[in-house]
Amino acid sequence: MFQAIEKQFRVQWRECLGVNEIILAAGLFGMVLLAIITRVTGERESGFALGAALAGIAAAFISFLYVAVQVSLRFDLQISLGFTRKQFLFSWFVVEIAQSILAAGLVTLFCLAENKLYPFLYPGMRIDVNFLPWILRYGLLAAVALPVLGSFCGVLVQHFGKPAFWALWVFWMGGWLGVPRILSASRNMPESFLGKIGGELNRILEAVPVNGWAGLAAAAAIVAAILTWRILMKQRVGA
Repeated sequence: MFQAIEKQFRVQWRECLGVNEIILAAGLFGMVLLAIITRVTGERESGFALGAALAGIAAAFISFLYVAVQVSLRFDLQISLGFTRKQFLFSWFVVEIAQSILAAGLVTLFCLAENKLYPFLYPGMRIDVNFLPWILRYGLLAAVALPVLGSFCGVLVQHFGKPAFWALWVFWMGGWLGVPRILSASRNMPESFLGKIGGELNRILEAVPVNGWAGLAAAAAIVAAILTWRILMKQRVGA
């Protein structure tokens, strides 16, 4: 298996380098953007680590969406080049999770740098949101779970085709667009149908502690890894 991991790394190291460059660029852009905002608006009373926030968003999207798109392409290519299915999947998970952990490390460095620099760059500014405790507590879990879940989604689309793609699209858009509207309705129109649903959803969100959601994410990643393994063991190349 070590040779398979080495081969996988040799295949992907340039892409890993490019991914980290994107995360670095996003973080630096966030820091520059905050400087522009404070200069234009004159707002220096409060702010947050915008560089770490944009770097974190970039890292999360890459760790999930990039992996979801690439897994089927890499599977077809590498199986045709002599990888066994077990070698491919094991080495794929190892390399992608390692890259995701490195991305989480870059986000952590941005957060540390901003926490140290901003008191000197913007004297008197209050940092409203400190991401560092959250990253230190849940960053490793996210770094492992996101590429595993991304691989699972990519394998579903590869195996089941358009039905799986559209099902995932509806789930994705429902999460990004539907849930915020439902929660907003619970505040603005609590007696409406959506408002009542939002109220129940709020109660669920408040009842489950953060560690509980982290446990659910870990369980989902384990189930996704098992299902990904089972599907790819039977997946035809080029199908």
